Amino acid sequence: MGPIRASDVVVTGAAALTVAPGAAIAPSRWAGKEARLSRLDRLCALALVACDGALVDAALAPAAAEWNGERTAIVLGTAYGCHATNEDYYRGLLRDGPTGASPRLFAYTLPSSPVGEISIHYGGRGPATVLANGLTSGVDALAEGVALVAAGRADRALVCAAEVATPLLTSILGGAAL
Repeated sequence: MGPIRASDVVVTGAAALTVAPGAAIAPSRWAGKEARLSRLDRLCALALVACDGALVDAALAPAAAEWNGERTAIVLGTAYGCHATNEDYYRGLLRDGPTGASPRLFAYTLPSSPVGEISIHYGGRGPATVLANGLTSGVDALAEGVALVAAGRADRALVCAAEVATPLLTSILGGAAL
């Protein structure tokens, strides 16, 4: 078998999830075991539920024999990353000083947090990447997933794009829609 071309890569599942600010994140179905979303920050929960929807749409289950976590890449595209969690973390710090710095929130102040949570949930141990390239991050993530499969670094890629809107971010962006 020769090298895989990007044009040979097939996208088998896609899902979209839109949740109003502050609204509960409640998936209608799970591809495998349910996640404890209440322990995750909002970006991680949104990304995990979106990935799960894509797996359901692709008829893939991480518990199935054909799932190989070693050969599964996880790729996230996000223009604004974990800014919502950073806002919450720094509000506590500014309000209460060092005692207001939440260890629970601190763990989610990195844009790579969703990739870690998704990898843990599905047993993914292949390449893990976050692209924060601005407004093209979602499309760039899809291209990276295709490239990882085409290069033979993974047999499949679970690709996600996720954003969390906040009033501060909307203000910074001059009222532009996310």
